[in-house]
Amino acid sequence: KLKRYILIEHQRHHIFIMKLTTSSICAFLLLASGVHAQGNEMVKMCLFYANESGHARSDPIINQQCASGHVHTFYGPQNFHPNTKYEDIRDTPAKYSSTPFVENQSLYWHPSIYRVTDDGSGTETFTRVNNLETSPYYRWDKSNGPETIAFPPGFRMIAHSNDAGATQGGETGENMLTECCDFDANGEEQCETWDRLHFPTRTCGFLGIAMSMPTCWNEVSLGDDNDHKSHMAYTTNGEVNGPCPSGFNKRVPQVQLFVRISNYQGGKYQLSDGASEWHVDFFNGWKEGKLQQLIDTCQPDRSHPAGDFNPECSCAEENLTKNTEVAGAVCDSEVRRLIIDEAIDVTTRLPSGSCEGDLIAKSWTQLTDSTIQCTMPPGTPIGGEEGEEGDEDGDAAEDGEEGETEDGDEEEDGDIEDGDEGSGAASGDEEEDADAEEGDEDSDAASGDEEEDGDEEASDEEASGEEEDGDEASDEGASGEEEDGDEASGEEMDGDEEEDGDDEDAEDENESVGTARVSSVGSSGTQSCDLSCWGNFDACESGIVATCENYYQACKSECHEAEANGEIAEDELSTCLDEWCMDDKQICYDEAESRCRRRRRNCLRKC
Repeated sequence: KLKRYILIEHQRHHIFIMKLTTSSICAFLLLASGVHAQGNEMVKMCLFYANESGHARSDPIINQQCASGHVHTFYGPQNFHPNTKYEDIRDTPAKYSSTPFVENQSLYWHPSIYRVTDDGSGTETFTRVNNLETSPYYRWDKSNGPETIAFPPGFRMIAHSNDAGATQGGETGENMLTECCDFDANGEEQCETWDRLHFPTRTCGFLGIAMSMPTCWNEVSLGDDNDHKSHMAYTTNGEVNGPCPSGFNKRVPQVQLFVRISNYQGGKYQLSDGASEWHVDFFNGWKEGKLQQLIDTCQPDRSHPAGDFNPECSCAEENLTKNTEVAGAVCDSEVRRLIIDEAIDVTTRLPSGSCEGDLIAKSWTQLTDSTIQCTMPPGTPIGGEEGEEGDEDGDAAEDGEEGETEDGDEEEDGDIEDGDEGSGAASGDEEEDADAEEGDEDSDAASGDEEEDGDEEASDEEASGEEEDGDEASDEGASGEEEDGDEASGEEMDGDEEEDGDDEDAEDENESVGTARVSSVGSSGTQSCDLSCWGNFDACESGIVATCENYYQACKSECHEAEANGEIAEDELSTCLDEWCMDDKQICYDEAESRCRRRRRNCLRKC
């Protein structure tokens, strides 16, 4: 019998290959019609955020009157001033939020992550990591009491990886997970995992950090009148549908925040609070009634075995309104203008101390186009563009911040340019040994997923303001060069393509002309190499339609064969043709597109 391969999302949007024969079509059709054996009762809803909404020494849960004790990285509404209430985030217009879906304006945050480098004299420079994505995964399982309900209005909570009950459950038997993943020759992930927060010294294709928050609620506190933790508890066995401790008579969806650092560069990293434990904050901003509707109506994928922690993502796409105006991250210059004036992107001393520093009073009640005057396009890393001073990317040269040109492209007085050299810029340090590792780590913190290898040398030599490998073009966001959020327009690089079929891949299609990315590259040889990579990419993409159409036709033939052999009923033939084959065709397109991007990425890396 003809065998075909379909791709199924697995483990936080990870992809694995599963053989499917015509005989197994029957089983899937029976499951789809409701005839199934005892299986998984968990619903998993996946919300993929392509970028942060910003960074600030703010914690609207802990203290709404003064600065937080350390810097946090936020996802969701750009409303993350300490003086932020439930109504503020719930009513945030979608265009001022990095949320993928309009109905969810919840705010998630965690300690910011910094790469630490030493200039050789003992002076450390802290460069914030900006090339981040996150996926809040919501899980619920109604097969066991107590009842699962939506987060009530005003609900908030904080969870630490060393909280009581927080060390069990999850996909590895431990609630906390760190994974260092690389891609093999076939583009498949090969991961090393730890059951704790861990920053490996080696490089990774991406570093993932995941932790689930507790699900058992005491029905009394919203988390605004206590330590923001004691109103919640983990299940006694760590499982999503596990028993709740006494006194916790309601269950809310489990929120697992999965944070990804693309193109992780290795070396020394630390959290903004200096801790070895991870923590996550959640401030509910769901449209009232919507999450409960999802809990009541979304059905589990029972094709997975009972207890499977990672069934396919479901529920969101078909029941929520896609945010078509996803906001980028607020520039650091705007944070300094609107929240607290201090360097938090690249610095030789991390700001710290609860209520230390002069908090700027909140100047808005509702975000408008004039409130925040500088943001990076969706999917584009904000990139330590301003060095120590704080001006982000071409849009942000406000308030005459020192050492910054009006475009934010160049550091004055011969300092290293903002873009990728951010980590050295904080103390005027130049990249040591032009080793590209510093460049890569700064690209990690500064311009996202770029691996520029030896290209980093160019930035040290271009004191007159030349753009490095096109990275600085990302700093020229004001000129409209950043085109799609997956890769800043000046970035000809590789690492921006997420190979897993993530949303950036789709956004990347919007780029009109590949050559626009390399028009500012100083080396004609590099430019020629880049153009060759883009030409090969175009050729690769041109073959996708024919390949996947052939795949689709083969699938249809298999359906007819299965019907002729009596393996599926006549009335099930249309389901096979119109649903399974169409799904496989789309999967074919997605995987082929990702493959083309991987090849382009590797080609550009060699350039």
